[in-house]
Amino acid sequence: MDETPFRVLEEKNRSKSYFWVMRTTEEFSNHQIVVFNYSSSRKQENISNLVGAYTGAIMCDGYNTYSSEMYPQITYGSCLVHIRRHFVEIVKSLKQGRGSYAVRAVELLNRIFKEEKKLEYQNAEEKALKRKLHLKKYVDEFYDFLDISLILAVN
Repeated sequence: MDETPFRVLEEKNRSKSYFWVMRTTEEFSNHQIVVFNYSSSRKQENISNLVGAYTGAIMCDGYNTYSSEMYPQITYGSCLVHIRRHFVEIVKSLKQGRGSYAVRAVELLNRIFKEEKKLEYQNAEEKALKRKLHLKKYVDEFYDFLDISLILAVN
């Protein structure tokens, strides 16, 4: 689930409007379903209107309206592509990127994506098992790096 800002010419009082998008997973769904919803705002009510009584998992970018406090029946997953994008933006803004935390974060995330591409599986259960066996150590290394970086940055 994600929201994308855009400008509607007829809405002169607003600088941005939003398309909210939800879709089923590509790999294991019998039917691909994509839902687009237009909204003139990015408010919490958009999620409420879209998810209704849904119970399950939503992969999203971490925007604070995706809240397990507001929707305890939903398990939220963080999208590593979205996380990586922020670090890439930081790296691009640096005059000298070598040795920066952002460069290291991008390297660690790239390794996760590289290893992910090597996996072969037939169903969701096998995918989860292979991710746990082959990717968990890289994901743990990334999150350990974030914990250490945060401690160093605060001190």
